[in-house]
Amino acid sequence: MMRVLTSSVTCALEDERNALARMLSAVPPYEPVRFEGFVSQDRCSRDACLASVDACDVHVLPGLRYGEPLPGSSIASAEEESTVATRQGGSACVHQEH
Repeated sequence: MMRVLTSSVTCALEDERNALARMLSAVPPYEPVRFEGFVSQDRCSRDACLASVDACDVHVLPGLRYGEPLPGSSIASAEEESTVATRQGGSACVHQEH
Protein backbone atom coordinates (compact mmCIF):
# COMPACT_ATOMS: atom_id res chain seq x y z
CA MET A 1 0.00 0.00 0.00
CA MET A 2 1.35 3.44 -0.92
CA ARG A 3 0.41 6.01 1.72
CA VAL A 4 -0.32 9.51 0.34
CA LEU A 5 -0.37 12.44 2.76
CA THR A 6 -2.56 15.39 1.78
CA SER A 7 -1.40 18.56 3.46
CA SER A 8 -3.11 21.93 3.17
CA VAL A 9 -5.40 24.30 4.96
CA THR A 10 -8.52 22.30 5.74
CA CYS A 11 -11.51 24.62 5.36
CA ALA A 12 -10.40 26.62 2.30
CA LEU A 13 -9.54 23.46 0.33
CA GLU A 14 -12.09 21.06 1.80
CA ASP A 15 -13.59 20.10 -1.57
CA GLU A 16 -10.17 19.41 -3.10
CA ARG A 17 -9.05 17.38 -0.07
CA ASN A 18 -12.24 15.28 -0.13
CA ALA A 19 -12.02 14.70 -3.89
CA LEU A 20 -8.38 13.63 -3.63
CA ALA A 21 -9.16 11.23 -0.76
CA ARG A 22 -12.04 9.66 -2.73
CA MET A 23 -9.87 9.30 -5.83
CA LEU A 24 -6.99 7.71 -3.92
CA SER A 25 -9.31 5.32 -2.09
CA ALA A 26 -10.71 4.12 -5.40
CA VAL A 27 -7.33 3.41 -7.01
CA PRO A 28 -5.26 0.69 -5.32
CA PRO A 29 -2.55 0.61 -4.05
CA TYR A 30 -3.04 4.14 -2.68
CA GLU A 31 -4.13 4.94 0.86
CA PRO A 32 -5.07 8.56 1.62
CA VAL A 33 -3.73 10.02 4.88
CA ARG A 34 -5.17 13.30 6.20
CA PHE A 35 -4.98 15.13 9.49
CA GLU A 36 -8.76 14.72 9.79
CA GLY A 37 -8.21 10.98 10.23
CA PHE A 38 -5.68 11.25 13.06
CA VAL A 39 -6.67 9.88 16.45
CA SER A 40 -5.78 11.53 19.73
CA GLN A 41 -2.05 11.26 20.36
CA ASP A 42 0.32 11.83 23.23
CA ARG A 43 2.23 14.56 21.38
CA CYS A 44 1.64 18.04 20.01
CA SER A 45 -0.07 18.57 16.65
CA ARG A 46 3.15 19.72 14.99
CA ASP A 47 5.00 16.54 15.98
CA ALA A 48 2.08 14.38 14.82
CA CYS A 49 2.00 16.17 11.46
CA LEU A 50 5.75 15.78 10.93
CA ALA A 51 5.61 12.12 11.96
CA SER A 52 2.95 11.58 9.29
CA VAL A 53 5.45 12.77 6.68
CA ASP A 54 7.82 9.97 7.76
CA ALA A 55 5.01 7.40 7.64
CA CYS A 56 3.91 8.28 4.10
CA ASP A 57 5.41 7.55 0.69
CA VAL A 58 4.08 10.61 -1.13
CA HIS A 59 3.22 14.10 0.09
CA VAL A 60 0.62 16.12 -1.84
CA LEU A 61 0.03 19.82 -1.33
CA PRO A 62 -3.19 20.68 -3.24
CA GLY A 63 -2.82 24.42 -3.60
CA LEU A 64 -0.52 27.12 -2.35
CA ARG A 65 -2.33 28.05 0.87
CA TYR A 66 -0.22 27.06 3.85
CA GLY A 67 -2.30 28.37 6.75
CA GLU A 68 -0.92 29.61 10.05
CA PRO A 69 2.16 28.31 11.91
CA LEU A 70 1.59 25.80 14.69
CA PRO A 71 3.07 26.52 18.14
CA GLY A 72 6.81 25.85 18.14
CA SER A 73 7.33 26.76 14.50
CA SER A 74 7.73 29.93 12.47
CA ILE A 75 6.18 28.44 9.31
CA ALA A 76 2.79 26.87 8.59
CA SER A 77 2.47 23.12 9.05
CA ALA A 78 1.72 22.41 5.36
CA GLU A 79 4.88 24.28 4.32
CA GLU A 80 6.96 22.56 7.00
CA GLU A 81 5.63 19.12 6.01
CA SER A 82 6.46 19.81 2.35
CA THR A 83 9.96 20.97 3.25
CA VAL A 84 10.61 17.89 5.42
CA ALA A 85 9.27 15.52 2.73
CA THR A 86 11.54 17.09 0.11
CA ARG A 87 14.61 16.95 2.37
CA GLN A 88 13.95 13.29 3.18
CA GLY A 89 13.73 12.38 -0.49
CA GLY A 90 9.97 11.97 -0.46
CA SER A 91 7.72 13.40 -3.09
CA ALA A 92 6.21 16.84 -2.74
CA CYS A 93 3.60 17.57 -5.40
CA VAL A 94 1.71 20.80 -5.82
CA HIS A 95 -1.60 21.12 -7.61
CA GLN A 96 -2.62 24.67 -8.31
CA GLU A 97 -6.14 25.52 -9.44
CA HIS A 98 -6.48 27.48 -12.66
